[in-house]
Amino acid sequence: MDTSWFKRNDILIRGLGRFFAARPDTRALVVFFDWGQEVELSKQLIADCGFAERVRWEPLASKPVIHEYYNAADIVFDQFNDGIGTFGGVVPESLATGTPVVLNYKKELHHWCFSELPPLVDARTDDDVAHVTIRLLDDDGYRRQLGDEGLRWFREYHSSPVVTRILTDVYNDIAERRGWTWVS
Repeated sequence: MDTSWFKRNDILIRGLGRFFAARPDTRALVVFFDWGQEVELSKQLIADCGFAERVRWEPLASKPVIHEYYNAADIVFDQFNDGIGTFGGVVPESLATGTPVVLNYKKELHHWCFSELPPLVDARTDDDVAHVTIRLLDDDGYRRQLGDEGLRWFREYHSSPVVTRILTDVYNDIAERRGWTWVS
């Protein structure tokens, strides 16, 4: 890795810098959570990229509070580390609010666990981030369609009832193979 930044927020920040340079009149606010080892590096890079006045830093908050941010957002950005290429909690939590998600997304890593892949926007470079941000903000219909598709995907493949059913099946299978019985 070029840097120690785990999620490679430097790619996101440079991409947003390119976006704002290309669209200086865009009225947009970027919210970052004040969390992680590289916050000061991120703040400096944001200043270097010229959009510090468009950024609000929020303290790390509880899941319900963060969900309100996802719900209010037009776009959620996750991680851009090419060594990861997959997702954790941010993606399904954002999709549950009908908000499109942009990240470094390697579809080939997900086929084994989902019969249908989530409708995520893949961006791996600064230029990718700038281009997809322009498209998502310029095309309300496309952004809403992605949000609707994401919400449908979440309900069908990652909602609480679905995950509960899968985990129950796994636990029952383990118990059956071990000869255990559930106590009611």
